[in-house]
Amino acid sequence: MLDYATLYYAGHVLLLFAISVIVGKIAGPLVTRILEALSGKTSSTLDDRIIAAVKTPFETFFFLVVLYFLMHQFRELVATAAFLERYTAAILVVIAKVMLSEAS
Repeated sequence: MLDYATLYYAGHVLLLFAISVIVGKIAGPLVTRILEALSGKTSSTLDDRIIAAVKTPFETFFFLVVLYFLMHQFRELVATAAFLERYTAAILVVIAKVMLSEAS
């Protein structure tokens, strides 16, 4: 049977995950719309193609950033935050590779 501390920890993780998903779903399209409005004022199509390429990974980016910063707000998640800090470079390489593969 699960004890109260484990359920409390799991509840925090689920709450942080849900907040991160919601912010990603709201902020990603919002930033994309702002960038599309700004790029509509230019005469070149290069900026339009760049925005179209990064449109999908924006939600993932905001999700990861919000989750990372929220994890530092809870003492219970110190081990998870330390793991992410230790492997930040590797995680960024993986994220960049995924973003580049989705863009092409």
